[in-house]
Parts: sequence; structure tokens; C-alpha cells
Amino acid sequence: MPRHRSQEFRKFLDEVERNVPANLDIQVVLDNYGTHKTKLIRNWFLKRPRWHVHYTPTSASWNNQVERFNGRIASEVLGINVAGHADLEILLLGFNRAYNGRRQRVLSGGSPIDTVRRHLARNGRLANPHYKPADSNDLLPKVDEILYYANDVSQPDS
Repeated sequence: MPRHRSQEFRKFLDEVERNVPANLDIQVVLDNYGTHKTKLIRNWFLKRPRWHVHYTPTSASWNNQVERFNGRIASEVLGINVAGHADLEILLLGFNRAYNGRRQRVLSGGSPIDTVRRHLARNGRLANPHYKPADSNDLLPKVDEILYYANDVSQPDS
């Protein structure tokens, strides 16, 4: 069983550092586990200004929302029989597009996409220059086609 000490965590950070292009900042979200807060790790982060560390609240009530969202994906997307990885990826992109496009109470009636756009307009450094959103005109017909096929093959024998 692998150990979870600061030495192993440091090796993981070194691996990420080697593999992420130097021109990109790295946002990392950590829980409050002691391994993440040792002097070794704190000093490592201090020497690397492109790393931005965010610690989760100790109560981690936000985790309930993450689990709820993951459960929704499991019930609404992963229960569909698909032909392969490419089809699953298209379904997940379509689900994400539809989910993020709807208005949400917690965002004062806005959508997550609008909220992210406002944040990026205020702080352009947060933007990923390599990000290219899927073309809605191309994506949604593919989702419909996959769902049609999946429904056709998912019917029980009668």
C-alpha cells in the first residue's frame, strides 16, 4: 500500500512541475491533511510562484455539492450504453454544456458560463490560452445521435 507522506507528495508535485508547460500557472486544491502543510511542502510552493494553492474548508461541506454532481452524472450519463470512449466523451461534454448553460439559484439567477466569463473579464490571467470550447452546432447533433443509438440498443428483449 503506498504511503501518504510529504516525501511522496513532493515527488508527485515534482512530476507535475516537469510535465506542465512553464508558461502556464498551476492551480492546486488541497485538503487540510498534514502531509500538504509540512515545512518541506510549504517551502516547495514558496519557491514556485506559478503554483497557486487553495485549501478546502476543514468542514468540507462543499464536498456534498461535488458528490451530488458526480451522482447526477452517474445516473444521467453513465447509465447509458455507448459504443466507446469517444461517444462517452461527447455525452459528457453535452451534459456539461447543458448543465452549465442553465440558470442557477446559487449564482443569483446566472449560469456558470456567465459567471466564469465575468471572472475572466476581470482577471484575464486566469484564462487558459489553449482552451477551445466545443462547437454547439457540432456537439449537440452528435449527442442526439449517440442517445438515439444508445436507446435503441439499451431496450430489454421482449
